[in-house]
Amino acid sequence: MNNITPKKWFGQHFLVDDNIAKKIIRSIKSDLDIPVLEVGAGTGILTQYLLSERNIKPIVVEIDNEAAEILKEKGSILRVMTKTNKERW
Repeated sequence: MNNITPKKWFGQHFLVDDNIAKKIIRSIKSDLDIPVLEVGAGTGILTQYLLSERNIKPIVVEIDNEAAEILKEKGSILRVMTKTNKERW
C-alpha cells in the first residue's frame, strides 16, 4: 500500500486485499458497454483491476487530493476529478 493514512473526516477505508478486488471485478458483466464511475478510488487497487482485467477506463472521483495524486502517478486513468478549495460539494 502507498504511504497514505485514511482520513477519518472523509470516512476513508482503503481496499487493500487483491482477492476482494478480483471478486468485485469478476462480478461485473463482461458485456458492459457503459461508462464506469468509480467514487472514492483511494489508492487505485480496484481501478488497476478495472484497467488490466476488464480493459475498462473508469472516470474516477476522489475528494482527497493526496489520494488523487497517487492515482495520477499510476497513469493510464482516464481522468481524476477532485475538489479544489474554491469548489463546494
